[in-house]
Amino acid sequence: MEKVGKIGFFLILLCLSIGYMLFEATTLTISRFDFPCTTCGNSLKIAVLTDLHFRKMGSLENKLQTTLLRENPDLILIAGDTLDSERSLPVAQTLFSKLNPRLGILATLGNWENWKNLNSPSLFQSFGTTLLRNESYRANNDISIYAFDDLSGDPDTTFVRSRLENKFCIALVHSPLIFDTIQGICPLVLAGHTHGGQIRLPFLNPLWLPKGSGKYVSGWYKTKESQLYVSRGIGTSILPLRFFSSPELVLITLKEKI
Repeated sequence: MEKVGKIGFFLILLCLSIGYMLFEATTLTISRFDFPCTTCGNSLKIAVLTDLHFRKMGSLENKLQTTLLRENPDLILIAGDTLDSERSLPVAQTLFSKLNPRLGILATLGNWENWKNLNSPSLFQSFGTTLLRNESYRANNDISIYAFDDLSGDPDTTFVRSRLENKFCIALVHSPLIFDTIQGICPLVLAGHTHGGQIRLPFLNPLWLPKGSGKYVSGWYKTKESQLYVSRGIGTSILPLRFFSSPELVLITLKEKI
């Protein structure tokens, strides 16, 4: 009987844990930061999305859409893994249909889009997004975006030619390990891929990180040349669970003075 009681206790604990992890996976966290941009005449708000892994238009996706409409960012940047199957596309079309940031929506590819061959510009155009693959993009007169394809083991930097002297640029990547190679090109680098570990224990390193993460898990990493922000992302991979790594919408405001 004592053994049966212990088994019952652990089953209850397991069910409660899974229930909480399912709940956390739908709890949207907003992370807000100011970042210096000495050449930006006016403040500019950027929403950073990554690892959306769209499956359905559920509560998390509705919260994300509502929050983006309320926050009204000037620019939306997506750091890969928006689509991981064909079912992702109608969800992306629904969620982004109401969004119209004045400087547009730009995306780079993640590993899942390449694995599933969901990497054509026309797919991204169908939900109002410009896909950048080892390309530069001038968001306005003050800011350029440089997007690095996630397939590049040794990132191609030859396309970085349109940067103007004394103008600000952002590097948009999926896997944060690329930072070791491209730091110094832009003062701000944005990445995802890690899900912050997705399921982790407090005060401990993640149990597992995907290839391409390196030493980078989540949050800010700084060198003399650049600063990297690794977002925990929105969706989940493999299992629809999160633990001590809630979904994250990142809002970065570029300011001349902070």
